[in-house]
Amino acid sequence: MLLDVTPIKDRLPKKNYDAKSLESKLGWEAKRIDYCADGCMLYYNNDGVLTECKFCNKPRYRAKTVGTSNKKSVPVKAMFYLPIIPRL
Repeated sequence: MLLDVTPIKDRLPKKNYDAKSLESKLGWEAKRIDYCADGCMLYYNNDGVLTECKFCNKPRYRAKTVGTSNKKSVPVKAMFYLPIIPRL
C-alpha cells in the first residue's frame, strides 16, 4: 500500500524482510515496554520486575487459559519506544 502512494517507488523495499534489514543497518532499534491496562504506569527500569500495577493493582499479564502451552506470559498492553538519541 505504501508503494501506491509514494511518488518514488524504486527506492522503497518491496518485502518486509528487506525493510527490517534496512532498519537494522540504520541502528534504529525499537524497545518494547509493557504498561498497565488503565495506563497508570510503565513497567520500565526498576518497575520492570513487577507483575501488577502499583496504583490500581491490575495484573500485568493476561491469565493463561487451560490447554495452551504458552511458555511466555503475554502482557495486557505493550508499546514500542524508539529512542531519540540514536536517530539524531
